[in-house]
Amino acid sequence: FVEVNEEGTEAAAATAMPAANSCEMFTPHFTVDHPFMFLIRSHNPDIVLFLGSVRDI
Repeated sequence: FVEVNEEGTEAAAATAMPAANSCEMFTPHFTVDHPFMFLIRSHNPDIVLFLGSVRDI
């Protein structure tokens, strides 16, 4: 989750699993073998809300 307020930004990792198997879910698989950056952005206007990086693999 990512919490943004007047005091700053707090991010934490979470894992969730679907409770129902009523439909087939597509989960993309990818290999992380080098550092990378990621972002959360809004659609309108196109603004970066959160930017993070993974440096230690």
